[in-house]
Amino acid sequence: MKSMYLNRFKGLESECKLDTIKRNKFYNKGLSAIHLYMKEHPTDKESLFDYYILKMLFNDHAEVIKEVESLKSLKIYENDFLDTLIEALNNFNE
Repeated sequence: MKSMYLNRFKGLESECKLDTIKRNKFYNKGLSAIHLYMKEHPTDKESLFDYYILKMLFNDHAEVIKEVESLKSLKIYENDFLDTLIEALNNFNE
């Protein structure tokens, strides 16, 4: 998780410098770090939340929300949690 936060910070820093190529590189590294963590801790709701918030920073919001919606069919997380996550993502402002 520390790697994810570090790469998120570096991505935000690159975005401030208007360097979207480096921003995307760091954000993707952060997503990869969270994804590895989630494989080891598949029911960790906090990491799932962090993953999708980071993903919202540089991906189409509708696509990210659609991806979260698709998690309902996997039955890993409660639908109430996923609905709350979707609501948070709908209210997300960069």
